[in-house]
Amino acid sequence: MAICENFGVVSRPRESHPEPLRRTERETLASLGSHYPTSQGWHPGEKESVLGCDDKEEGRERKVEVKVLSGDYKLFYRQRYFEQTRKEIAKSDAAPAKDPFLGLMGRGMPNISEIPYHLKVVAAAIQPRAGTLRAGENAQLSGKLTRYGIGFRLLPSGLLLPPDTDDARRKRLEVLLVVYSQDGKPLNWESRTIRLLMKPEQWARARTEGISFHFEIDAPPGDVYLRTGVYDASQSKVGTLEIPLGAIPSAQN
Repeated sequence: MAICENFGVVSRPRESHPEPLRRTERETLASLGSHYPTSQGWHPGEKESVLGCDDKEEGRERKVEVKVLSGDYKLFYRQRYFEQTRKEIAKSDAAPAKDPFLGLMGRGMPNISEIPYHLKVVAAAIQPRAGTLRAGENAQLSGKLTRYGIGFRLLPSGLLLPPDTDDARRKRLEVLLVVYSQDGKPLNWESRTIRLLMKPEQWARARTEGISFHFEIDAPPGDVYLRTGVYDASQSKVGTLEIPLGAIPSAQN
């Protein structure tokens, strides 16, 4: 393990969608943290500090230790990281940017409540016959399947919905469902863009009843899990919830 005696710090305002370090910064600093949003979110004007090692050696494992001079604080940080080489940095610069929403939709990741919602999952009363069109975007899905109805009810408190000039409220949301095997293999998925348009009377009702929409998705039997997520790109906010489908009672055809 390499010990670095010349650490550098870059401090800058946090952005709603922090991008990887600019090339000029990454030539001297090795980023230590993930750039995905967390459940706490970011606040306007807040600054972040990125630590990195500035020396001649590349591609080494680095150990990190952070201390505070005073106060009673709990520190959360990566204790080790592998530094990228210049070739790896150049390759990552050429790669397309990752979708921050997808990075939070992996099997078994912590649920996030930035956008709170209630979820109702039931086995469909009428199950599809063999050979009929499947619910979900995995065209290779086959065998015995169960169709589930997925009902979302979003709480408006998690959405910024100011009225437009016509007093209507508009919002674009990305919704994603993924059925996973126990070991994290995606088995089926469904993604959709929801474009909300609520007139004043609809908004008054939504404030008390929530904002509802419905999906259907097919899943194979066994130890499988449904992960759901709602993403508001305009606010960089996410809500996710994962449940075991084995806990849902089967439909009686």
